[in-house]
Amino acid sequence: MDSVETRQTSVNRPWTGATTVGDLKVLCERFLGAGQVDRAFDDYARRAGKPLDDGTRASIDVIQFTERFLASVLGASSARIVVNSALQGRGIGISDVISIVDEASQVLEFNRALLQATIENINQGISVVDQNLRLVVWNQRYLELFRFPDHIIRVGAQMDRIFRYNAHNGEYGPGDPEEHVQLLLDNIRDGQPHRYVRYRQDGSVLEVQGNPMPGGGFVYTYQDITQQKRIEEALIRSENNIRIYTDNVPALIAYFDKESRYLFTNRAYEQAFNIDRNAVIGRRYEDVLPVKQAEERVPWVQRTLAGERVSFEVSRRVNDAMRYMLVTYTPHFGDSQSILGFFALYQDITERRQAEIALKETNETLEERVRERTQALSEANAALRQENRVRAEAEQALRQAKQLAEDATPRKPASWLPPATTYCNLGMPRACLPLR
Repeated sequence: MDSVETRQTSVNRPWTGATTVGDLKVLCERFLGAGQVDRAFDDYARRAGKPLDDGTRASIDVIQFTERFLASVLGASSARIVVNSALQGRGIGISDVISIVDEASQVLEFNRALLQATIENINQGISVVDQNLRLVVWNQRYLELFRFPDHIIRVGAQMDRIFRYNAHNGEYGPGDPEEHVQLLLDNIRDGQPHRYVRYRQDGSVLEVQGNPMPGGGFVYTYQDITQQKRIEEALIRSENNIRIYTDNVPALIAYFDKESRYLFTNRAYEQAFNIDRNAVIGRRYEDVLPVKQAEERVPWVQRTLAGERVSFEVSRRVNDAMRYMLVTYTPHFGDSQSILGFFALYQDITERRQAEIALKETNETLEERVRERTQALSEANAALRQENRVRAEAEQALRQAKQLAEDATPRKPASWLPPATTYCNLGMPRACLPLR
């Protein structure tokens, strides 16, 4: 006699009865769909790491799994009665049937109450459609979002009627209401997940997601994302404004996160580095810049991510002309003073650098000219000093010669004058008087 208890058993302990895995599947299919049963047994075999053939005798573990599987629908005690009756090869008594039905009803009611309580505490609108395109489950948020009249929503209501009501009230936008209804029904029949955003007439925005259920049917969720969309639109406007400002300043601007990934670049930066903003966003600068430039920036980036504001100069050849840039990295601190990333600002200082270079060259030229003039003056002074020495020596020699000449000439008496000497001899005009 086949029987099973709830005591602990070893894994895959052999069963000496004649019940096969296929018998247990047939038993489960009396209460559940064949597809659901196959999926459950396949999942069990995958977890056990051992295939389950329908002709294989069922082990104790498989029997206990079957009992637990049925308990999810019938309840624990009813599932035990059903399994034991099947193993013993006998029918189920009327009292057992009543007990099973009663417990199954209680389980069903409990599961339904649990499901309803769960979906009522979700801030999304939820509707569940069965394989026959009938509404079976919904929550209060679903009713609030669409403001259905009382006679529309009920268990078993046809979805085409609900869709048609929404279409005629402009819920799906302009167009033929019947086309909207047919499209929605086709989405359910296709059994493919889908998602879309719906802009409604009252200005609100809904995010609608549809997902198929394993046994057929569809689950729809409706999320009011009006506030989120407004924030997104405000951010887009803000970003557009920022782009207008930054794209029209004569500077290169970029922003990186703490992993050194690009999050923002302005037009001047993109043109200077020949990059596409859509292609570099999310990529590290080492993967975008040339290897040499990236290596040069590593120490500056490390200092910036450590919280230091740094500046350095770089040079770039643009259109066969050398351009000089002053680069400033500024860390971006969060509320907790943690580093969120850093800003990069490139300012063109070519004119200033060229002026500095020109001034330096002018100073060097002036200094050279001063040195040359100083040298010339020094040489002129030396020549003048030499000339002065020669002149002094000549004067000295002349004095000495004069002195020698005077010393060599004999002295005359003081009263002696040469005869016939007149003033005319002395160059006197008019009268020539003899001198006595």
